[in-house]
Amino acid sequence: MPLTAENIEALTDSELRQIMAKHRHKLKDIMLTQRELMILDLLKEENTVNTPRIAKFFDTSTQSASQSLRLLKRKGYLNSEEKIEPTGGVIFEFSLNKI
Repeated sequence: MPLTAENIEALTDSELRQIMAKHRHKLKDIMLTQRELMILDLLKEENTVNTPRIAKFFDTSTQSASQSLRLLKRKGYLNSEEKIEPTGGVIFEFSLNKI
């Protein structure tokens, strides 16, 4: 029987651990880190973010911020749109994926 929002609550902790162990390779692709959860929360407030915004928010490098955003996009949580800045440079704006 496929898991649904209704029947997952009925699982015991042991049953849930067994499912997670059996499908750990799939879970790895969707599990979120604390930072990723914070980015998603920020997007609920701001609608779009870019790499410089995330770097400033976490006081980290743009490379680290860019990696976090790319991983969230790869996991299916974010969409991105390429924007041309007034200087002619390209920046990506990220928004929540409508799941």
